[in-house]
Amino acid sequence: MTVTPCTLAEAERVARQRAQRRDRKRAERERLAEAGRPLPTAVERAVVDALRTCLLAAQPGQRLETPILPTVLLKVAGQLLRRRVLEAHEAGAEPLVYTAAGVSAALQARLLTPPRRPAKPAKAA
Repeated sequence: MTVTPCTLAEAERVARQRAQRRDRKRAERERLAEAGRPLPTAVERAVVDALRTCLLAAQPGQRLETPILPTVLLKVAGQLLRRRVLEAHEAGAEPLVYTAAGVSAALQARLLTPPRRPAKPAKAA
């Protein structure tokens, strides 16, 4: 592995870019919080946890064959988001206030927006 020497000007530029990205992300998180919307990462965790909950609710041996209704999945994801807010509040964290419209908008934005890049085809074995 070759390490290329970095000039001070280049290091300052990189540090400035990182600071700008950090500030943009902080501002984005604040905008989402003000709008009552959960962070995209919180939405993804809630959807995955809701899927796990739905799968585990089925009978053993039938878990992968049991259909999961999207409405049930979304309802459970919303409940999980609300539960996380309550748990954080009880733990003494700064209270988050998600609105029903904000949670709905965040779920729709994450689940109904097409991917930026199409998925790559699977390689043949």
